[in-house]
Amino acid sequence: MRTLFFSIVTVCYNAEDTIEQTMKSVLEQTYANIEYIIVDGDSKDNTCNIIQKYTIDKRIKYLSEEDTGLYNAMNKSLNMITGDYVIFMNSGDFFVDENVLQNICNEMHEDELPDLIYGNVIRQTINGKRRECYGGRISVKRNLLLGRMISHQVMFFKTDVIKNYCYDETYIITADFNLLARMLKNKCSMEYIDIDVSVMENREGISANPTNLQRMREEDDRTIRGCFPFWYVVLRPIKYIKRSCDNFHCKKH
Repeated sequence: MRTLFFSIVTVCYNAEDTIEQTMKSVLEQTYANIEYIIVDGDSKDNTCNIIQKYTIDKRIKYLSEEDTGLYNAMNKSLNMITGDYVIFMNSGDFFVDENVLQNICNEMHEDELPDLIYGNVIRQTINGKRRECYGGRISVKRNLLLGRMISHQVMFFKTDVIKNYCYDETYIITADFNLLARMLKNKCSMEYIDIDVSVMENREGISANPTNLQRMREEDDRTIRGCFPFWYVVLRPIKYIKRSCDNFHCKKH
């Protein structure tokens, strides 16, 4: 077993209905070597009051100020983390159980630490729960090329690596997608561990808005074109056909 120090980050804004569940999930982990960074975007509801109830816990670092968006807040947190690895948990997401971080450490070996460790996610849907397992590096790249990626709620980034990459804030919707693609392009080491890490609500999401969906597709294409130009050319006609079919289906309904 490897002894690691984990940074857990939650960025939030007006999250009074969900922030406490996430905080309890983090603070109740049986693994002791953690710090918890919360970056709030100057919430106007009761979020800050809820957070402040827990700041007596010395593991918590707390910042509340205006930001320019989700990825700006996530980049701010990179200046605060000191762990070996960092994981980002949205307000409303939570660890599967109190032993997740301990289980991750139990699976780690004494050899060189990978740049990224990732596990499985449980998505809560209106029809129940769905478990998603991502598989190895080839599976991650294949899914990325098709516009799908690992949930960031199950990814543990090596701290010095993510500080070097950061989130590209010119991507308004898919900077996490872009970050993972850049890591794949540069052959960063990745290790899949078959452990259920987090539970996340299968929210309708920003892409439910047609304008946002179009922007998301444009950002995804920009990333693939920049990181994997050969595959961008190969997959472009396939994506065009699929998106046209999807658009047609949406208009019918």
